[in-house]
Amino acid sequence: MDNSGNSDGLAEREIWMEYRDKRILFRDYTGLTGKDAKRIFVLHTEGIVRRGERDLRVLVDVTSARPNKEALDVLRRESARAEPYTAKAAVIGVEGILKIVFKAAVAFNSIPIRVFESKHKALEWLASD
Repeated sequence: MDNSGNSDGLAEREIWMEYRDKRILFRDYTGLTGKDAKRIFVLHTEGIVRRGERDLRVLVDVTSARPNKEALDVLRRESARAEPYTAKAAVIGVEGILKIVFKAAVAFNSIPIRVFESKHKALEWLASD
């Protein structure tokens, strides 16, 4: 795993990895709540925009995350900002009511975003062309 290019102090939550010869950006949003979630969503998007890379493949783990309404609004806005740079995204750890809320938060994205039950299945999909 490679954290190069991550100078915003969030290295523990954003990691570059290789899977089946594809470069994948892994975002660890486990346990995020409220203000922390809002701040991290914005900083991560700013990082994507600053790097300017296109066709990113992104894996996001939201296990035990409890974002509030404000954080979900920020997620929706930041997802739209990241769209031009993202080829597809996979999400794991979406459970219960968060599954419904999450689907609503990303409903208007034009990029493929899928929810998976396992990290392995998500990586397989992300690595496929």
